[in-house]
Amino acid sequence: MKKIYLLAISFIALSTSIFSQNVIVSNALVGDGNYPTLGAAFTAINGGAQTGRVILVSVINNTTETTSAVLNQSAGPWTSLTISPSGGASRTISGAVAG
Repeated sequence: MKKIYLLAISFIALSTSIFSQNVIVSNALVGDGNYPTLGAAFTAINGGAQTGRVILVSVINNTTETTSAVLNQSAGPWTSLTISPSGGASRTISGAVAG
């Protein structure tokens, strides 16, 4: 019985780290949601026109970017886009992307 219990705890800990959501996008016409990286959030925002939106990007946990995080102002430009740490603590966005 102990082995099954330990396996369940290990699975829960592993699934929490694999599916960690570090960035939240809100107030976008396209792309609101939770994302594991800033790059994934930017890709979602880039997915459609954001005409007149005041988009908020909250970094809720540290994140390591494995590819370039590219943000384009789409055909319908947003009014403003703010990226800020959330939760009352400093956040680190890191990565070693060549290019």
